[in-house]
Amino acid sequence: MNNLKRTTQLTTIAATIILLVGCGSGGAFEGDTNGSNNSGSNSSGSNQGTVNPEARVYEIIIDTGNKEIYSPLQYKVTGKYDDGNEQDITKLVKFEVTNNIVSFDDEGVAMPNTIGRTEVTATLNGVTSDPVTLDVVETLVCGHTTGNPLDKNLGGGIDDDSKSSASGECLKIREVLDSDDPTGPTYKWFTSSPSTALVAKLGYSIQDNSTNTGDSYATSNYEDGNNGPAGYHFASFRQDGDGAVPPSSTGSSNRDAGKDGQAYRWCQKLNTIEFAGKTGWHIPSISELNSLNKYQKTAGSMYDRFGWPATLDYHTWVSGFSKFDSIQLHDSSNPLFVTADEARYVSCVVDL
Repeated sequence: MNNLKRTTQLTTIAATIILLVGCGSGGAFEGDTNGSNNSGSNSSGSNQGTVNPEARVYEIIIDTGNKEIYSPLQYKVTGKYDDGNEQDITKLVKFEVTNNIVSFDDEGVAMPNTIGRTEVTATLNGVTSDPVTLDVVETLVCGHTTGNPLDKNLGGGIDDDSKSSASGECLKIREVLDSDDPTGPTYKWFTSSPSTALVAKLGYSIQDNSTNTGDSYATSNYEDGNNGPAGYHFASFRQDGDGAVPPSSTGSSNRDAGKDGQAYRWCQKLNTIEFAGKTGWHIPSISELNSLNKYQKTAGSMYDRFGWPATLDYHTWVSGFSKFDSIQLHDSSNPLFVTADEARYVSCVVDL
């Protein structure tokens, strides 16, 4: 009798456990189906709570918008639901294109196949977004092959060491670990100063005066092969211009010195075109240029090592006593002092 009672109790407990586990599992799977990306950020600031399993998407927006690319690009897609929620549904939608210019992977990354233009839409549960345009264009990174990721592999463009590629319609990029960054060791990309071929492609004009404006550079500097690609011209920039902030006379920590000047505007141009898929490009400090110069260095200039134009010194934003500090990338790292109207090469830097 006792054995029968014990068996009955165990059976009842097991049935209860199965019932509870079954209910819990059902709820979890339902939530995953409708809201697997609940942790995604919401740029519109709308409710990002878990979508009600009964809610239905009624509008899809491709937040990435119209783009020009030459390397893979991560898309972001937002779904609006009839319960008032908005969710990142990038990994749930099906991307469709009007031709084979690009392909999309399961993560929503567009991978260029060939140069050209396409329209992109995203579809989920019978709802389709408005189309956005995607142009695959010639790469602007020296040593990079359009369609490849930007990395240190062959055709990736980063740390390209060709002695001639900087002369084309492209910019060199070098990756550096800046151990002296105030926030801690930080990987950064630095660009070389542009060739005149590149600035011409971007519609730049020469304006070597204190009231320079817009897309302009000051002078064309010829490289003879000693410290830059032989036989080619590279653009140099002033740090003054219409509305530019003059060098600080109160110390070297005023980051506004040179703001809106010609050199400053060049780095802002890279932000406008999202060069190498990045924004946040800016003129480096002395410390940053020194980190570029000394990183993994055994011997040789930036021309010897990576094919950069280096005959002229490079601007920094650091200033004092009505002059800016600049750094040579072909000799010592000791700073030089130049006035705002003196044209020099410009490297732009961005944190990764």
